[in-house]
Amino acid sequence: MKWWEKTVEYKFIKEYINLDSFIAPLDGKEEKAGDAIFGKNEKFILIEFKKDENSIKDEQKKFFNFNSAKQKLEDKDSHHILIYGEIDNKDLILNAKTYFSKNYIELSKNFTNGKILEDFKNYLSDFLEFKKGSKTESGSGSYGFVAGVTQEGNITKCLTLQEFDKEMSLNLNVKKNITNTQSNSYSRGLGM
Repeated sequence: MKWWEKTVEYKFIKEYINLDSFIAPLDGKEEKAGDAIFGKNEKFILIEFKKDENSIKDEQKKFFNFNSAKQKLEDKDSHHILIYGEIDNKDLILNAKTYFSKNYIELSKNFTNGKILEDFKNYLSDFLEFKKGSKTESGSGSYGFVAGVTQEGNITKCLTLQEFDKEMSLNLNVKKNITNTQSNSYSRGLGM
């Protein structure tokens, strides 16, 4: 069976997100309606998709110094998830582990490992300091997306990292070329 990183993304959205409450990334004039896209009392997770477990090691190339980033963040990454595909009895299944600490996570429709906004912003700021193509160097490639998690643990909102940065006025200087094509593919792929 052949699959791609996008296959993993779409499978995750289809199986683990309540599409009745899913809000796709906004763009252009529709963005004006997005002023209050994240409500109070929500937590956040950062999800990065990979085709398979072998492709996870490619993440290391996206850092100025991966080992330094890991040392600083591995005990704070319970909300930063790598999701990847694997074949099991001829079916594509999804697996997940934390980004730096590589702790396996059992995927379900409830995500109890989200961070409150302030902690999420602090982690994200530290994370981007180590990444190529973020604050100090132009680049391309996906950083995944930010998902809003309700108090009950349900994912209700997803934005690309750039859109989250803009929506929350974080001023992380996430490059626009990183996520433009990704956000358009989500809304088209979900029939929105």
